[in-house]
Amino acid sequence: MSGAALERVFREASGRIVGALAARFRDLSLAEDVFSEACARALEDWSNKGVPTDPAAWLYQVGARAALDGLRRRQTRTRFESQLSADFAAQPADVDDDAVIPDERLRLIFICCHPAVGVDARAALTLRLVCGLSTLEIARAFLVSETTMAQRLTRAKSKIADAAVPFELPAAQFWPERLDAVLATIEIAYGNAHEYAAATHRQPRLDGSAV
Repeated sequence: MSGAALERVFREASGRIVGALAARFRDLSLAEDVFSEACARALEDWSNKGVPTDPAAWLYQVGARAALDGLRRRQTRTRFESQLSADFAAQPADVDDDAVIPDERLRLIFICCHPAVGVDARAALTLRLVCGLSTLEIARAFLVSETTMAQRLTRAKSKIADAAVPFELPAAQFWPERLDAVLATIEIAYGNAHEYAAATHRQPRLDGSAV
């Protein structure tokens, strides 16, 4: 039961959760890592204690706390700590995810489509971060090996970090030069997610994921 619940929330909300974590902590790799950690914890906790009322909010809060703990251990980004600690202390343990998880998927798509990221990696990175597909699933969609795709995704995230890409929507004057890339990426990502859904007999969602 807990495994099925986790799979469902992963498909429905992973992009929103990762996007919110990435926007909050300004680090794509950290957001992915702590979301994975939250999912691993969910398998154990939900089996023992039952599935929470709002699984997505639970995953976001656990992932965010894991990120904060990691930042503290690394003694970096200390200027965020006091505010983040206050935010989490004020949040109830079980609340509606719309009140907890800001929807940062559009911002995340613009980050994935930054000029620092190669054209061939933009759609793949969007499928990974926004649609929640695994590296293997994306590799199959692009007809490359899983190792090749993993390297492509790693390079893309490294370029975003090296270029110090701001985790904000670009100013209006920069939209024209980015909008074509964003629309093309959404089209590719949705098409690949739809093909994946058909292959696995899942119902494609409007955001390109499948349930």
